[in-house]
Amino acid sequence: MRSMNLWFLRFYLLLHLLVIGFAVSGLPWKIDADMYSILPKRYDSEDVSKAESEWNKNNSANFMILLGNKNFEVAKQAVLLLYGEFAENNSLETLEIYADSNAMQRLRNFFFENRMKLQTKEFVQTLSTDINKVRLQAFSKIYGANPLISLDNIDNDPFLLGENGMEYIMNNQMLGSWEIREDMRVAKDNDEFYILINGKLAKNVSSIAGKENVISKIRERAKIIEDDLDLHIAFSGIPFHINESSGKAGREISIITIVSILSVVLLLFFTFRSSFPLIATIGVTLLSALFAASVVHLIFGEIHIFTFVFGTSIIGLGLDYSIHFFSHWKTASANENGFSIRSKIILCLALGFFTTQLGYIALMTTQFPLLGQMAFFSSSGLLSVFLSVNILYPYFKLPAQDKRILPFVCKRKFANNNTIRVIVFILLAVVLALGFLNLKMKNNLQEFYTMSKKLQDSEMLAAKITNAGAGLFYIVTGNSPEETLENEEILRSHLDSLSSYLAVSTFIPSAKSQAKVYNSINEYLLPLYAEQFMQIGFDSLTAKNKTIELTENFQKNRNKILTLDDTLPAIIRQTVDKLWIGEINGKYYSAVLLLKVKDKESLKKMQINNAILIDKRNEMETELTALSKKIIYMMLAAYAVSLIFLSFIYNFKSSVKILAIPLLASAMAAAIMSLFGISMSFFAVAGMILTLAIGVDYCLFFSKGSGNRDVRFFAVFLSMLSTVLSFGLLSFSGFTPVSHLGISVSIGIISCFLLSFFLLFHHEQ
Repeated sequence: MRSMNLWFLRFYLLLHLLVIGFAVSGLPWKIDADMYSILPKRYDSEDVSKAESEWNKNNSANFMILLGNKNFEVAKQAVLLLYGEFAENNSLETLEIYADSNAMQRLRNFFFENRMKLQTKEFVQTLSTDINKVRLQAFSKIYGANPLISLDNIDNDPFLLGENGMEYIMNNQMLGSWEIREDMRVAKDNDEFYILINGKLAKNVSSIAGKENVISKIRERAKIIEDDLDLHIAFSGIPFHINESSGKAGREISIITIVSILSVVLLLFFTFRSSFPLIATIGVTLLSALFAASVVHLIFGEIHIFTFVFGTSIIGLGLDYSIHFFSHWKTASANENGFSIRSKIILCLALGFFTTQLGYIALMTTQFPLLGQMAFFSSSGLLSVFLSVNILYPYFKLPAQDKRILPFVCKRKFANNNTIRVIVFILLAVVLALGFLNLKMKNNLQEFYTMSKKLQDSEMLAAKITNAGAGLFYIVTGNSPEETLENEEILRSHLDSLSSYLAVSTFIPSAKSQAKVYNSINEYLLPLYAEQFMQIGFDSLTAKNKTIELTENFQKNRNKILTLDDTLPAIIRQTVDKLWIGEINGKYYSAVLLLKVKDKESLKKMQINNAILIDKRNEMETELTALSKKIIYMMLAAYAVSLIFLSFIYNFKSSVKILAIPLLASAMAAAIMSLFGISMSFFAVAGMILTLAIGVDYCLFFSKGSGNRDVRFFAVFLSMLSTVLSFGLLSFSGFTPVSHLGISVSIGIISCFLLSFFLLFHHEQ
């Protein structure tokens, strides 16, 4: 037996050394904290999912900082201070405060040079139906007092066609309400001048809070400048949200984890009255967490912060396995050793390990990468704990004979007291009935993430100044860039009455649309150029010559089409690059960003070919709720497989009892949470899954465990207590996903212990 165990020991050591060694060599690990990544893929087309992911990735690194003061010079001084400190930071791909001083003129020149191709469909329609209206509109611009209109190009553009594009962009505030002052983008709000700093994180740079993180440093430095110069500073962009939420969650979870570990340490120390079980248990638990993290990083290339939260199941299970061993270790008879102790518990541990792994495997099969990563983490950690307890622990030296005693034992009278059992079951039945009457399964993202008041005010200010989007956008696709632009234009024709928007085709129409604009102007407007020139003061000869010159020039450029690859004004290029996703597996994708939505319900009902509406918040809530139900069904399927397996080892009736109790305990957790007004969110359901995974062990040891009855009760009770301590403290978290997970597991584990104690343990004589 020992010689065979040596081979297992060598395998165990080699496995851990190789996995952890390879993973540690890749430090620092990439930690993901993006809330969007918890959304499962909802589209039938893999390419559409990739396009959406690519668009999110491109934009999630961008951020803005607004620095405001009633005195422009003070705001400018603050901008220069902040910019000077971070302009050369390697963690930033870009940090910009200066705009092209001629940006507006370049924009005006762009629309003038492409005036024969860049006109709205309404203008083209007016050309063919009411040409006189076009002439009147031109006269109103020429003789009106609109400061947005420039007459610099009137001698080459008598109808001011180039100003149509400028007017359309500025009136709809598509590019925000900025003006250029001293080469900086400045906006005014409530008598304060706000100067813009644009930034973008470098690739593979995380926003997660930390002393060395560039976002943390920017926030810290900005706070000092804000206090010194009496400024208003607003942060906007996903990097600031991730930094703030991860910092808050990290601090909170650290405190809870420290208190939890200290509680478990004290519990184990005073229970076993020895430091050795404590050191071994904590060591194996930490080793399993490191092993699990290493496996996940090697397989996935990154670890999501929620994976660590879900992975706390390793603590509960790791403690359980160790406690069962050390409970028998503490009460071993004179002729026993570590290997004989293992023989008492290995069957129940192995069966519990098998049923738990089935549950995790079921979670891995869902079309949800993050959930698969969570399950993979827990499964790998559980494997490490199982191997540690069964391969490493048998070599441990037993305590001295006079110290082999437990601090307390189970009273059979209490276990077999029918009155107590009846009272407990009645209470559980009442709670279960009342709870399920109020049960609601839903996910509210506002509960999952609540931004600070300062960041919320910042985003509101940024949205007001920049005319930011409404959180909705379309993914548009086509077999070529041209077809994608044409499909965009079809979508835009339906959106005009429902929402304002930003689209690539606003600035670069399809070749088909450009040709239509040119042909309409050539047919209806060019013949009127000479007359128009004379109407605005040119003599007849000059008007004639100008018309001939412009006509010839237009004819030369007839076949020239504006494309995505052409040189564009910086302000347009930035917008186009933000919206154009590009080629994915032979198809081309773009995003149409909705700004001010007038009728959201009509948008949702509207069905447009080759265009998919993306409503991230609503989709996340809906999909997480649907997924919560799905993983419950998959866990039930895993339990059905476990039932078949256990039936070959025990009889069918015993197997049903063993597996039914954790299911009933999970139902109790759901019922009690609903009585407290807590909806069954995705993370509450995840807690139920952990109850199923952990609770099976209690049932197996209570009904089928070997060895002294009192020792088994002690081990199961201590396992329950340590698990409730670990997860119960999480319920005090202000971070709702963590809190829901902690509450769900704690209630479920207590229920599972009580049910297995009264239904299974009392039968043993």
